[in-house]
Amino acid sequence: MNREEARRLLDGYGSAEPALILDALDRVAELVRTEQVRTYLSGKIKKARAEGTREACLPLRPYLEWYVQGAK
Repeated sequence: MNREEARRLLDGYGSAEPALILDALDRVAELVRTEQVRTYLSGKIKKARAEGTREACLPLRPYLEWYVQGAK
């Protein structure tokens, strides 16, 4: 996933399929430098995947925004 694809996903975040959002967040989690944050994010993704709802994905939106903004 590149930043443009992530930006499009953010634009349609409210109507995007949860699986699509969570797959994108899995790729973002791989880019997180610190193991502690990566583990935390992976746990949140796993919990949201178990719920399988858009509402479960809403708290994870800042991580996708972080990626789009080019944070490292």
